[in-house]
Amino acid sequence: MISAKIWHKKAVLFTIAFTLLFVSSLAQAKVFRNSYVSFELPPKWDCYLENTAWVCRFAIEKSCLGPKAASKTCEAQRKKTKEAIIILTAKEVGPKDSFKGYYDHLKQPRPIVTRKGHRATSKIIHVKPVSISEHKWVDGMHLGSEIPHYYTRYLATIKGNIAVLVTFSAHKLFYSRYSSHFFRAIKSLRVTATKASTVKSNELRRGQKGTLGVNIDAHLGEALDGDGEGFDGEMGAYSGDGTSILLLLAAFLLLAVGGFIWWRGRR
Repeated sequence: MISAKIWHKKAVLFTIAFTLLFVSSLAQAKVFRNSYVSFELPPKWDCYLENTAWVCRFAIEKSCLGPKAASKTCEAQRKKTKEAIIILTAKEVGPKDSFKGYYDHLKQPRPIVTRKGHRATSKIIHVKPVSISEHKWVDGMHLGSEIPHYYTRYLATIKGNIAVLVTFSAHKLFYSRYSSHFFRAIKSLRVTATKASTVKSNELRRGQKGTLGVNIDAHLGEALDGDGEGFDGEMGAYSGDGTSILLLLAAFLLLAVGGFIWWRGRR
């Protein structure tokens, strides 16, 4: 007959194994890949090609394109698509493409004119060289550099004869919600192509001679529909993607069951 001490030990090990298996199944990431880059996509996000730029953001359920479009649930999903966005672009390296050029460019506050004709200048949060999987990038972050009230983080690099720019933007009211997803996406960034000839023609910008090769404000303005002033300043109700909540519940369950078994064992 199995002693109580051995039974408690097995129960604890079983609980830990089950919880780890549950958490790992939740944590499986969706990886986005195109012909030149790959990275971990935030949960329930999707990407689409617009001209030669990839635009990634929260994906509205297909049911919201039909009779349910006016429901509160679908309205909340449409609002989430405007909270944050990721844009990816690539081009063949030109005369002004260099790590120093990217660094110097991002070190300058950027003047913008809103759709309402207001003039503003971006606030620089940081600009620094970083290494991601042993590959060099320039990492810069501004507030209000593309659209007012949005933080935009720029990751620019060169590999072979390809220049890549990936931007992560979120409204300042919601940036904390997406910061962990952005962190994982940035940590997982991989440039998978080194020759422009291997990049699909519809994914490669042509004739872009300026620093960083592209202005993303047009994509942001169209995708986010406005100057970023559509939020009333309140965080409002937020359901999230559910993953973080489930992970917390799983961790709590592990601690609670483990603590109970330990307490019973002591008794």
